[in-house]
Amino acid sequence: MTEPGSKIPDKPTIDGLEERWSQSWESQGVYRFDRTATRDQVYSIDTPPPTASGSLHVGHVFSYTHTDTISR
Repeated sequence: MTEPGSKIPDKPTIDGLEERWSQSWESQGVYRFDRTATRDQVYSIDTPPPTASGSLHVGHVFSYTHTDTISR
């Protein structure tokens, strides 16, 4: 997001993007897991390794895309 009145660069860069989001997710506890939580408090999707059914193919993309979409 840009501040009002700020100039949008001609060539945007992604430098520092991962670090910024990682800090945000860490401070929000996005990936933190509370082992004392009961089953009804935990939302988890368990997926098999990507090559459990053989070589990677378009079906893997299809499956993982559905899982990701539903979870969001």
